Amino acid sequence: MHIIYVDDSEFDQLAFKRLMRKNQEFSYSVFSSLDDLFNVTVKPNTVLIRDCYLPGKIPDYSIFSEVYFVSGSSLSSGLKSKLNIENNHFFQKPIKQSDLDKMLPKEIGSENDSSLDLSYLDELCDGDEEFKKEMISVYLSEVPNQLKTLKEAVEKQKSIEIASVIHALRTKIRTFGILNVDDLSEKLEYSARDEEIKDWLVFEEEVDKLVSEMEKTATKLEQLS
Repeated sequence: MHIIYVDDSEFDQLAFKRLMRKNQEFSYSVFSSLDDLFNVTVKPNTVLIRDCYLPGKIPDYSIFSEVYFVSGSSLSSGLKSKLNIENNHFFQKPIKQSDLDKMLPKEIGSENDSSLDLSYLDELCDGDEEFKKEMISVYLSEVPNQLKTLKEAVEKQKSIEIASVIHALRTKIRTFGILNVDDLSEKLEYSARDEEIKDWLVFEEEVDKLVSEMEKTATKLEQLS
């Protein structure tokens, strides 16, 4: 995946380049003007990240796989409407790692692969490989039973128990960077906690996706342990 970042602020360009040092699996280009994009050959699977207040001619957004907007301050509803910005496609500057993870979840994994990103775990362990192995061991020992309990609770439609189990799982989801089910797990937890599950069949299908991704992660972690 390639990222094109367009911002006329040198400070924000430097902050973005600094962030990308930690994400070397992605290639990127930085430009100062929207007009620069008309001199660029956009390759497939390219994401555009642009500042909201840039002058210049607006490019054809359809040539990008995704388009995200950034600004140093929150936007008025009028500007959001004018630029046709969806809520989940706007981020405040400077862009953080968590923002980039939300923009680029599919590059780390795919529909058939768990989004496993151990950068947070590595940061937490701070070079302590024994502690890292211990954390992985805890995941492998606890998660299978938690997933079994979750599936049984869904089968019996026990909302509070479902919420409790998912809440416990979410810490592991974030710690082990299983990014493609992070938002899903949050939605499922609060739907169950607030007892707002209207369609149990759909809910069960979403839980199955969560379970599948965490099981795939366990398989990968077994290879590391």
